Amino acid sequence: MNKERDMLRGRRLFLLIGGCALALTAAGFLFAYQFVDPAPPSEITIAAGRKDGAYYRYAERYQAILAADRITLHVRETKGSGDNLKLLRDPESGVDLAFLQSGTSGEEADSLVSLASVAYEPLWIFLRGEPPESLVELEGKRLAIGDEGSGTRLVVNRILSAAGIDSPPTELHALGGTEAAHALEKGEVDVAFFVASVEAPFVQDLLRIDGLRLVSLERSPAYARRQRNLASVTLLQGVIDIEKNTPPEDVRLLAPLAILVARNDFHPALIDLVLAAAGRVHGTPGIFEDKSEFPSARYVDLPLSEEAARFLERGPSFFNRFLPFWAANFLDRMLILLIPILTLLIPLFKVVPAVYRWRVRSRFKRWYRDLQTIDIALSRIGDEVDHRATMERLESIQDELGKITVPPAYGDELYHMRFHVSLVRDRARSQFRDEAEVKKQ
Repeated sequence: MNKERDMLRGRRLFLLIGGCALALTAAGFLFAYQFVDPAPPSEITIAAGRKDGAYYRYAERYQAILAADRITLHVRETKGSGDNLKLLRDPESGVDLAFLQSGTSGEEADSLVSLASVAYEPLWIFLRGEPPESLVELEGKRLAIGDEGSGTRLVVNRILSAAGIDSPPTELHALGGTEAAHALEKGEVDVAFFVASVEAPFVQDLLRIDGLRLVSLERSPAYARRQRNLASVTLLQGVIDIEKNTPPEDVRLLAPLAILVARNDFHPALIDLVLAAAGRVHGTPGIFEDKSEFPSARYVDLPLSEEAARFLERGPSFFNRFLPFWAANFLDRMLILLIPILTLLIPLFKVVPAVYRWRVRSRFKRWYRDLQTIDIALSRIGDEVDHRATMERLESIQDELGKITVPPAYGDELYHMRFHVSLVRDRARSQFRDEAEVKKQ
């Protein structure tokens, strides 16, 4: 019965110490969890531009890629960069991401961050007849300069203003995309400006229509030097159609950049996911782009997100390279808990065994104190020792030692204790026997 009671006490002691350790660990876990980012949303919205434009096609490809990681991307049609910027600035719009044309963000977008530039967007200038030697020769003509709120409109306004032909007698028409292309074909305008991808259907159509010419801006490098958000690119002779030699000569173009922009509260985990999708969409070589040139940190107008800068420099995180997004994100979020938990667990791993060892040894120390007291009393000459009480105490200690159980690590201490009790008990018996014989004589 006593042995079972000792075992029960040992278990209770172990549970008490372990429970305290777990409580401290749980408290540390809850404290650290306050600093863990919430899980990323499963639905996000991107403002993408007109359905016949490159932005919308990019967004649809992102949508398909993100769907594989169970992220739903809603694609919102807009008039272009100007609209996209307004939607991003409005927290009530529900828009999280947008494509912006470089140079359209201005300096007031404090709530926004750039994720990357993703593609060149050349400025195409089509007209009938012979192209002019300079833009000044377009004065007095009917110009389709893009819809209100479009990136085309913003770029063209700056270029026409620099050339001094942005007011009458020049006629400026708010037409863009397919609508402007049809107006040019029908002769309703003399010149049409487009900021669009080379894959845009209306650009491909205009390049193949007899009688229409693409204007080469020979001073495009100078424009690009003056406006850092523009690049100078060259459409090589025959690159559109080698058999028909389209275009018939090299054409110099100015090219804004398509910039992927987010609100500054966009979830960091989704930045990695979106940029990984951007790499798959924009990382292949194109008419103007080299392989793996995009996504890039170049040409961005707004401050680059820290997470985006890390991704563009180092690539995906370790977990994202080998695990599904949900698993990688969970582990990334939990890493913040690792330091405080280890800070608690390492001392606990040292303290708990020490406390348990102290508790076990404290029992031996109590017996050793009693044993030492008896041994000292036996050593004093002339002192009267209560024989019966001394032997009863020694027998009691011996009996207690025979009933207790200790972990194997403390077995040597138990057997040392039993041996020492036996020594003192034998000495006491011998001494009491000698004293009894002396008294008889």
